[in-house]
Amino acid sequence: MSLIKQMWIAIGFLVAIMFSSSMALSFFAAKSYLEEQLALKNVDNANMLALTLGHGNKDLELMEMFLLAQFDLGHYQRLELYSAQGESLFNLRPERPEQGQVPAWFQRLISFNVPAGSALVSSGWQPLGRLEVESHDAFAHEALWRNAWQLLLSMLVLAILSGLLGSWLLKRIIRPLDIVIRQAEAIGEQRFLTAKEPSTLEFGRLVKAMNRLSSRVKTMLAAESARLEKLRYQFEHDPLTNVCNRSFFFGQLDDCLSDQRGQHDYALFLIRVDDLVELNVRMGHANCDRLLQELADGIRSVLDGVDDEFDEAFLGRLNGADFAIVLKGVAGFERVAARFSGLIAALSAQHPELVLFQSGSRFVSGESRQKVMLRADALLAQAEMSGVTCALVDEHTNAEILFRSADEWRQALFGSLEHGIGIQLYPVCKANGELLHHEAMMRLELAGQVRAASYFMPWAQRLGIQPELDLALLKKVLLGMQTGELPGVVAVNLCPDIALRADYLHRLEGILAAFPNETQRLCVECPERIALDMQGFSLFAEKVSGFGCGVGIDGAGRSIQAATTAYISGLGYIKIAGVYAQRLADVDDKDVSGFVQRVCNLSHTMGMVVILEGVSSPEITERALEMGFDGLTGPAIRLAED
Repeated sequence: MSLIKQMWIAIGFLVAIMFSSSMALSFFAAKSYLEEQLALKNVDNANMLALTLGHGNKDLELMEMFLLAQFDLGHYQRLELYSAQGESLFNLRPERPEQGQVPAWFQRLISFNVPAGSALVSSGWQPLGRLEVESHDAFAHEALWRNAWQLLLSMLVLAILSGLLGSWLLKRIIRPLDIVIRQAEAIGEQRFLTAKEPSTLEFGRLVKAMNRLSSRVKTMLAAESARLEKLRYQFEHDPLTNVCNRSFFFGQLDDCLSDQRGQHDYALFLIRVDDLVELNVRMGHANCDRLLQELADGIRSVLDGVDDEFDEAFLGRLNGADFAIVLKGVAGFERVAARFSGLIAALSAQHPELVLFQSGSRFVSGESRQKVMLRADALLAQAEMSGVTCALVDEHTNAEILFRSADEWRQALFGSLEHGIGIQLYPVCKANGELLHHEAMMRLELAGQVRAASYFMPWAQRLGIQPELDLALLKKVLLGMQTGELPGVVAVNLCPDIALRADYLHRLEGILAAFPNETQRLCVECPERIALDMQGFSLFAEKVSGFGCGVGIDGAGRSIQAATTAYISGLGYIKIAGVYAQRLADVDDKDVSGFVQRVCNLSHTMGMVVILEGVSSPEITERALEMGFDGLTGPAIRLAED
């Protein structure tokens, strides 16, 4: 039973006792007063009648007639005249009890104990007899009954008014307790609130203690997230150029190659500094390092300038002289290659002693890393042998590119939406093999053939219509849940624009509101970079979770601190990028295993479920379970379920 109910029961019990006591005291005081008044009335009436009889005719019959007349007029219970010797001369009583409006049970319950009034009847000094008078008590019962009702009604009115006032006062008094409850619930939901300390001493101390606890836990988790981010950066990046080191870059590449969902189109570029050893001797170690840093900064500038041509980019240093760039979801392969060529020309003109070569090629998921790297190295060797700075190959033939212009792509994509979209499900399983949820991936029919997202999503991003596709996929999933085609829990990945733009967020709410029963089985995911906008993500998570949906972050890893500190939004689960799955395959890589284990521990502390993506072998599955992951997804999990 809640504290509020217990307090109300205690207050109600005390009020009932006070009400009963007050009513009883008032009731019996009124009864005593009426008995006293009846007794006085009996005495007064007896004296008056005795005096009248003494001055009147002494004939017994006339005296009886007089008393009969008085009896009929005076509402008496008994008039009895005794002789001087004490003999009863006549006794007048009503033939039937006088009926009033008082219930019989009340009259039986409340009986008046009133002595009869007695007076001597005399003529001068000669005694004639004695008269006893008892007045009828019906009017007293009526007065007492009326008084009881008035008292009861007044007490009830006072009780109601007191209850209303008490409710208001009680709410004011225990309001700090509600604050503490909200703080405790917020901590359970990975949100940390501070509240103003109330003036009540006990509640003030309690709220102060909760504020300290909330701040301490928040600081502790933020500090641990910062330490994790620092650790991640150290073991993932080259200390000289601050780009990804060789092992982490190849982990990113392996993750792209093992992408079972076919969500992206990829490109690989290599940039090599020719004869780095000789350059180091001629320029000096410090000057050569500055050149390498300038080259890395230039590559980053190029990627920032053409970020609309791809979804994501990974830049790494493979060795002293080689830099590699993987582009995920690339749409403008030629434009990016031209910008890299421009960078090489600019650096060569600025530093004549610096000779750079470039190669570029596309690849798709499912190829081996060896094949992709051999193709890139062969192109780079071709450029070095021919003396040109650039060698490129585009694996996509003209037959595969069915739409040449942006308008054609736009018409084709919207036309495909009108004909309906397809869904392919990929399982996310617990450690014991139990299904956590399915990931829903979009398929569109373009030019008479069903295409994976990697075929059309780069153009959808470039045209700015990816939110339209994602919302259509979400609606399709909810309809499938409603009809029973999609059983269980299904996760849908939404682009950041839907979460951060008010117009798309409003449309998302409208879709979710139309399926109130199905949203309980829906999970909504967003890419990791959305966590950088904490305010926008908090609003998005609050609105979506209000419909009963789970909220998650997908592909976490590049900014693990932002992802893990998203506890402010009540995040339900986090999916760690597949690059860490590929690196877990190397049992000698202690850095990644220690880092991943700390990420799992921190996420569990914040009440989040941790899922590893890109699990491509039983060995990675075993290592992931040792690290403490709650769920797994990837090619190996797909094969295990099939």
